[in-house]
Amino acid sequence: EGRLTVFAGHVKMREDYARYTVDLVKSNRTKVLALHTYAPAGLAAGALVLLGLALWQEARGRRRSGTRGGEGRTAQLTAGV
Repeated sequence: EGRLTVFAGHVKMREDYARYTVDLVKSNRTKVLALHTYAPAGLAAGALVLLGLALWQEARGRRRSGTRGGEGRTAQLTAGV
């Protein structure tokens, strides 16, 4: 018959469109597999790097404010009350 059946027989695809779709899937298979395989690990690693940078920046900010005349952050916040 020359037609590809999709969705359990409810939709029939033309042969030229089926060929086009198969070629499209073949050309993008590597990209999809790379995203599926590496994206979750890459996003997790990126999140950990950003968390580390945020904690480092917070520690630097606390270290700078804590060195003024022996006053800690708590003393600075409660001095104005």
